Amino acid sequence: MGLIDRMFGSGKPKDSRKEDAGPSQPHEQPASAPQAAAQPELHRDSSTPSFGPPSVDPQSLSPGQGVPGLMTGLSTASTPTSRFYDPYEGLSAAAGKKHSFRLPEQSEFVFEEEAASKRRGWSENLQFYTGLGYLSGGIAGVSAGLYTYATVKPEIPLTTFKLKANRVLNLAGSRAKPFSNSTAILGFFFSCTESYLGSLEVPGMPEAGNTMAAGAIAGAIFRSPRGPRQAIAAAAVGAVGGVTLAGLRTVFPSL
Repeated sequence: MGLIDRMFGSGKPKDSRKEDAGPSQPHEQPASAPQAAAQPELHRDSSTPSFGPPSVDPQSLSPGQGVPGLMTGLSTASTPTSRFYDPYEGLSAAAGKKHSFRLPEQSEFVFEEEAASKRRGWSENLQFYTGLGYLSGGIAGVSAGLYTYATVKPEIPLTTFKLKANRVLNLAGSRAKPFSNSTAILGFFFSCTESYLGSLEVPGMPEAGNTMAAGAIAGAIFRSPRGPRQAIAAAAVGAVGGVTLAGLRTVFPSL
């Protein structure tokens, strides 16, 4: 009988699973996923073609929410604050629907290490102190030249304005050139030494200690061509200058 049923298909195969399952149960819907966070309301004017990103209503954005499609997650040195930026501000209404963007007001960094760093890098330090030394030396030299012009009388009386101006320029230039060169070299030595000492990360060494040591080493190197006694005296002066700079950094952190 079983062979005939298989040949002619008169029998029905038994499905033990259907027999044991009992009455069918209604299909249960899976638990709905938690709703996504509310997104800012997007507006698009259907009457005119739009080729840019959808505009965002500034009122629909929460204080900590950004604009969809813009990069988020960049590190900031502190709690990020943002502002609205409208590239179409001041244009006529014919320019199309306005687009508002939320832009951060503080500096952004790609890596967390850069955001946590409170000091300049070695190359920025080199440029800053070398340029600051050259500029301050030039100002000091010009001031010295003007003081010499005002206090020292020339051997030959100068009667015309052209001769007086020429004397002022000669005195200011002769004083400013050596002053600016010397202070720029001191700034170069100091920045290189401080960056190197900071990279060593000596345990227990405060930042003020590195600054004082860098000032002493820079002064000793600068005056070393004149002998060891001059180098020692310059190192003492440089250490005092480093302590002064460390104290100024508490008031002016950008130094």
